[in-house]
Amino acid sequence: MSNYEFRTFPSDPCQALAIIYLQNQDLHDFSPKQLYDQYQTIYNELKTYSKRQKADRSSQRVKY
Repeated sequence: MSNYEFRTFPSDPCQALAIIYLQNQDLHDFSPKQLYDQYQTIYNELKTYSKRQKADRSSQRVKY
């Protein structure tokens, strides 16, 4: 057996949503570098939003 770790893409909901968002944009004038930058921007925005949502939900929990 090998010690290879099999990874899939997308590996989290933010990656999936970033790809879905980009697939629905007009990208015909984008260079590969611009596409990469746009993906990173969208992905980072989604990760930041997700972290804020998790923090908000945990702060709203009832503590006994």
